[in-house]
Amino acid sequence: MKSISLECLPNLSSFYSARDFLKCPSLKRIDMVGCPNMELLASKFCEDQDLSMIAEGNEEGIHNGDFVFSIAASSGGKVAIPSLEELRVEYNTMKDMWSQADFLSGLKGIELTCFSNDSTLLPSYFFQSLPDLEKLVLSDASFEEIIFHEEIISKETRAGLVKLKELRLSKLPRLKHLMDAKLLTVFQYLKTLEVLECGRLEILVPSSVSFQNLKTLEVSNCHGLVNLISSSTARSLERLRKMKIEKCGLIQEIIVTEADKDEEEKICFGQLKCLELQHLPSLSSFCSGNSTFSFPSLEEVIIIECPNMKIFAQEVLSAPKLWRVQTGEPKYKWEWEWDWERKYHNFSKKKYLCEWEWEGSLNNTIQSLFVEMKAKETGIGQCSYAKA
Repeated sequence: MKSISLECLPNLSSFYSARDFLKCPSLKRIDMVGCPNMELLASKFCEDQDLSMIAEGNEEGIHNGDFVFSIAASSGGKVAIPSLEELRVEYNTMKDMWSQADFLSGLKGIELTCFSNDSTLLPSYFFQSLPDLEKLVLSDASFEEIIFHEEIISKETRAGLVKLKELRLSKLPRLKHLMDAKLLTVFQYLKTLEVLECGRLEILVPSSVSFQNLKTLEVSNCHGLVNLISSSTARSLERLRKMKIEKCGLIQEIIVTEADKDEEEKICFGQLKCLELQHLPSLSSFCSGNSTFSFPSLEEVIIIECPNMKIFAQEVLSAPKLWRVQTGEPKYKWEWEWDWERKYHNFSKKKYLCEWEWEGSLNNTIQSLFVEMKAKETGIGQCSYAKA
């Protein structure tokens, strides 16, 4: 058994109620959400005290110092989990475990949800307890900031934070910023950044932040953002493969050029393959500043419901693999298909129609889309899409 998932079980009061130990040497992940009567408690196995609780024949694989758990509302059997790496729980489920730094130190991934309304900051000892953390997922909380100011975080904690590879934040309506500008190394090895439904967030990251290892960037329903990142940060995105920005009502441009940048900047998204800009009513351009862009790997561009986007950028030097822009949601239809292997008809959903536009270049296509959309709004002419 590699994982345990307990979700939406309001009457569950115990996972294992026997008096002996349940040995789970291969268990790597525990999910426990929506179980209000359950609590996760940890302790270390002590051979002198606990050996009598091990059923005969199960002694092998449990050693002094291994963490054992009670997954129950009250007293119950214990589960020996020497190799636990990931936890997904409600905050109150493990509120009494934060002082057990030895237990938390082995975790590589933690997903916490449903914090109390009075929690405006993560506990000051949160990152100190997770020196090897690679994945952090936070949702349904009232945090105003995620990573504290430099003076609050110790040198040891800062050293551990650079191991963070995946950061996913959702439903944090009071979040104002992610980190202090001085903690630039925090995102050094980050590969995935996802920020969803953070309505008060006005700045994603300071302009001096570098994302040299980031591969996926997704931002959605963040209505306080006016722009996404600075041109300085954009230049560091050499390994970015996918960017998806959607449903951010105030965002006007994705990349903003710093005020002190008078000379032309060249920005190359060397590995970017997919760019999605959807439902951005205030977006006027990808970048309006004095920057030139090249996209040597770009193959897929989706631009849907961006009615005020007049131009992509001042100059796009190259996008040799791009030959069309998707401008509408894919439409689906249900079809009966004969399954030759199983000898029966299978009812399946297939994508059958998309709307596309291409006018020889990315800038020309965006300009054409804007003209067609305004013509359609005023009733002069109709949009003509090449359909496939």
